[in-house]
Parts: sequence; structure tokens; C-alpha cells
Amino acid sequence: VFLPASVGAFIAFAAICAIATSINGLLLSKSRDVFSLAVDRVFPRALADMGPFGEPRGALFAMGGVAIIGVSMQRSFVEYASMSVLCVMVIHILQGAAILLLPTRTPGHFEAAEYKLGHRARLFWGVGLVVLASVFILSGLAADRVGGIVYLIACGIGALWYMVRKWMLAKQGLSIEHLLREHAARVVQAPASAPAPATTQEKA
Repeated sequence: VFLPASVGAFIAFAAICAIATSINGLLLSKSRDVFSLAVDRVFPRALADMGPFGEPRGALFAMGGVAIIGVSMQRSFVEYASMSVLCVMVIHILQGAAILLLPTRTPGHFEAAEYKLGHRARLFWGVGLVVLASVFILSGLAADRVGGIVYLIACGIGALWYMVRKWMLAKQGLSIEHLLREHAARVVQAPASAPAPATTQEKA
């Protein structure tokens, strides 16, 4: 407002670059989530397609398509930021619930962790994540009704898709929860210990 127009344009350009770096990080990280869910058969197998360099090509194309749809809505930077935060807050609520329930629901995963929070710390961070994320969601819905409607529609589509896939896999005799747990169990397995170096006598 109070700086010369040229400086204001430079600040706007810097803001655009900052947004671009954030979007790039989201595309790269969230595409791995899509790929993982495709491997677990929650999403179609086509999204687990790998490219020639080992990149999750199908998931990257899917995330790029979602980004194009979002840009086509022609909203302001603040409105896009609000919509993005709403989606991330859902993840934080699930993370808070996982912190609280992990030791009792899947004790094997909890014991395999190299770093563990104590009971009080888990209660503080778990409840804190759920409460604060819920507050941000409610404030975002109140401040941006259009974005809130899009957000709720997206959540509804996701929930419906999960139920449909669960029903489809059940018809094949598969449990979607079992597939997810099996994948998670493979991820937390301790790597095989490296062989001990040979002694001088063994080398001889």
C-alpha cells in the first residue's frame, strides 16, 4: 500500500514464487499418498503406474489434473490458501487420533517406532491437534462459504469412494482394512541387519 508500485510488484512476484514452491512440494508429496493408496487398491491400479525413472507417473498426472481443476476455479490467493488449509486440517485430525489410539489399536507399530512419546505427551499433542485443527476448519468454513462447500463436497466424494471400494473388494473376498494394515506392517518392518565384518582369520 505505502511502497512504490515497482516494489509492490516485486513483493507480489515473490508471493507467487512462494506459492509455486508450496504447490510443487504438495504435488510431489501427495502424489506419493495417491500412489500408496493405489498400491493398496483403494484407488484404481492405473494410479500406481511407474515411469521410466521410478516416479509414480499415474499419481503425478492425477495430482496435476486436480491442480488444473483448482486453478480453473479462478479464486484469489487467500481463498486458495484457505481451501488448502481446510484439507490439511483433516489430515491433522487423523494424525491426532492416530497419536492417541496407536498404542492400543496397533501396538506392533508403536513398539517398532524408534522415537516414542510418553502418555502425557501423546495426550497433549493428540488432543491439541484434533482441537486446533477443528477450530481452523470451523473458522475456514465461516470465512469462505464457497470454499467450504467445495471442501465438504470433496470430503463426501472421498467417503463415498472409500465405501464403494470397500464393497467392491469385499465381493472379491478382500478386506480393505486388511490391505492397508498389511502395507503398513511391511513399511515398519525392521531392515535386515548387515553381516558382521569378517575377522582377520576368516579373511585368511
